[in-house]
Amino acid sequence: MNGMNFCTTSSCVAEKFTSSGLVPDVISRPPTEILRLEFGSKAVQLGNVFLPTEAADAPTTISWSTKPNELYTVAFS
Repeated sequence: MNGMNFCTTSSCVAEKFTSSGLVPDVISRPPTEILRLEFGSKAVQLGNVFLPTEAADAPTTISWSTKPNELYTVAFS
């Protein structure tokens, strides 16, 4: 994928969220997992960039780990 190294571990995710300022400015702690999101054949990863035209339509894939009897909300704008 363009020679970029993407996060696949919780420690990498924590480091990316902290170094970007998302933690603690936006959220108090980093997620332990990342959701899977794709627009066509291009997967969203920490650090990659999408052109507006690449993400203009609804995602083709969205998934994450869930817990039984829990409700989830996903919002896009």
